[in-house]
Amino acid sequence: MKRDGEAAIEVDENSDAAWTLRREHGPAMPEESVQSQRVAGTFDLRSLVGLLRRQIKLIVATILVVNGIAALVIFQLTPIYTASALVMVDPRQKDILDPDGQVSLLPNDSGRVESEVGILRSPAVMVGVVDDLNLTQDPGFVPQPGWQSRLKEMIGAKDSPPTPEAIANTVLSNLRNTVSIARQGLTYLIEISAKSSDPQKAATIANSMAENYIRAQIDAKIETADIAQQKILNRLEAAVSSVRSAEDKIDRFVDDNLTMIHDSATLDDINNFQRDIDSQQARRLDLAKNAGEIDQYRRSGNWEQLVATVQSDQLKALNDSRQTVEQQLQSVSADDAKAVNLREQLGELNKRLDLEALTAVSQLRADVDAAQQEENDLKQRRRDKIISSLPKDVVVRLYEVQKEADSSRSVYERMLNSSKAIEAQKDLQVADSRVVSKALPPSSPSFPNTRMLFMLCGLASIGLGLGLAFLRENYVGGFVDEAQTESVLGVPTLSSLPSLEQSAGWKTDGALASNEIILHPISPYSEAVRRVRLGVDVGRRRRSVGAQTILVTSAVPNEGKTQTAVSLARAFALSGKKTLLIDCDLRRPTVHKSLGIEARPGFVNYLSGTAGEDILSDLVTIDPATGLSMIVGTTGSRGATDSLLDSARLERLLELAQGWFDFIVIDSSPLLPVIDARLLLRYSTAAVLVVRWAQTSQQEVRAALSDLSRVNYRNVPFFVVLNQVEVGSFGYGYRGRYKSYYAEASG
Repeated sequence: MKRDGEAAIEVDENSDAAWTLRREHGPAMPEESVQSQRVAGTFDLRSLVGLLRRQIKLIVATILVVNGIAALVIFQLTPIYTASALVMVDPRQKDILDPDGQVSLLPNDSGRVESEVGILRSPAVMVGVVDDLNLTQDPGFVPQPGWQSRLKEMIGAKDSPPTPEAIANTVLSNLRNTVSIARQGLTYLIEISAKSSDPQKAATIANSMAENYIRAQIDAKIETADIAQQKILNRLEAAVSSVRSAEDKIDRFVDDNLTMIHDSATLDDINNFQRDIDSQQARRLDLAKNAGEIDQYRRSGNWEQLVATVQSDQLKALNDSRQTVEQQLQSVSADDAKAVNLREQLGELNKRLDLEALTAVSQLRADVDAAQQEENDLKQRRRDKIISSLPKDVVVRLYEVQKEADSSRSVYERMLNSSKAIEAQKDLQVADSRVVSKALPPSSPSFPNTRMLFMLCGLASIGLGLGLAFLRENYVGGFVDEAQTESVLGVPTLSSLPSLEQSAGWKTDGALASNEIILHPISPYSEAVRRVRLGVDVGRRRRSVGAQTILVTSAVPNEGKTQTAVSLARAFALSGKKTLLIDCDLRRPTVHKSLGIEARPGFVNYLSGTAGEDILSDLVTIDPATGLSMIVGTTGSRGATDSLLDSARLERLLELAQGWFDFIVIDSSPLLPVIDARLLLRYSTAAVLVVRWAQTSQQEVRAALSDLSRVNYRNVPFFVVLNQVEVGSFGYGYRGRYKSYYAEASG
């Protein structure tokens, strides 16, 4: 249904004209429709730039705050240094005694290198690092009392000290967290990295890990060799017993047949051989005894007995020097620098004494071996002499016995050679891995990476600033300019009314705010009001309809809607339009206060039916300054007002006004507290929502528009006016680039 006199306009919904109508006089949509329309639309770069411009202070403040906090945190962080050592794994089995036998032992997979990485991570290697560096006494690795322990200590209770096992487990766990082991790609290189707040300690831990790994590898090889040698020695003892048994059997056979020799010269030679054998055996036993005693003195460090036994001038001189250094060391303090040098000299002398003693032991053992060989030669010569003098049948039986002895001797010699080879390998073991690059103390910390952290914090702060700006722009904060208001609400924003409290230079002292448009017709405030008037009047001209009824309301109280309604009505009146201003805020009528006039009773009485139709002529008051017709109320109604505003009398009043006036401005109650504005919307051809600048929350404004849209059955266009905008804060810069223009006009 269309009202009488209202022209119908058929417009294509997708045409430019339809967009113009919606832009300037289109009906307000519910919040869901507005949001869906914006989401469905294309990306608008200008909207984004406008958002950045409007919220630049919030974005910059967020960036500064976040980066400031980040700087405080980053500069408080303890720098961590990372030192790395490189170990290369050689998959070939190394044997210094047989270097040509290594090439063919190359494996065909990388499992060996991965196994070495696992060994490096094993507790066996880390325990060696703990022992070498004495980490159980390092405050950075031992367990520290937690907040529970400190709290108990404050109340007088004490925790039992941790056990050695707990300390060892904690130190190992901390060391495991400090060290990282990683293979470099598919190479044979393993990187050992250690982290610490002390760069020197980081390098020391990494190098100790590498050294203990190499040492553990050598120890494993020596242990394997020991096991193999022990097995060979066990077999060797049986072989020795077999050889001795065979030799004894030969000797018994020879001695048993010695009576068959009757030549006295041959018997004399045999007896001489026996005497030499006994003498050589005694000498061999004596040399073996001396070698054992000297080796025992060497192992126990009994240098005096060793020197007395060996009778070496060089050993005696070294021992005298050692005794002199010991006497000097006893006469100085243990913390003295000289004591350190003396201890180093003493250690060097002990090494030289040990080396000389080892040389003497080796020489004696060589003499023992030579005496044994000489003894064996004498025995063989005696045996050959006897065999050459025996009858042939006896010699044949002897050869059978000797063949058995040769077989046992061959087994013995093979085992003996194997034992000697393993013994040599034990002293010449080389690890399959080697350190190719020792860890050096790093010059710069690996954590925190200040540049990277600041870069990330900068990006995060920008993102957070943009997110807060978006939330403040669309959900949380107030409205700060017309572009933002239109973007968020999807409703045309007609103007921004500057705050008169901040623009006192444009009006005389003591003047009422509503008189600003009269006292200063070309002030910024007056120009802004005329923009509102023009925005509403454009719709009337476009539609070519009669009187326009403009509903002025707000979402919440104290938005300045009454002042805006009065100023708008006066602007229409000053432009030569017959205008009627009705104070329909029946609960808190304030139009008469805004104009500084006395209240006229009767409007509520007329609406309630307690006064007749003849009172209509008495309800209208004329504004002498502008010729504006006004219907103002008295005191607020103490009863419900919905029945008054929904009455036939108000409809009759407005129908009469339609015939007399060009514009009817209705000052209504706020939307959210009461329903009065919803009832008045049915009589209106346009609705103006006054929003206080940067104060009224977007949620309240959207809720108000949504409530108004639910009862907008006549598709009344909605408009928004920002009120009490701080001078210089809104887009038109009344105190900026246009200041001189207004100053000139006001003068």
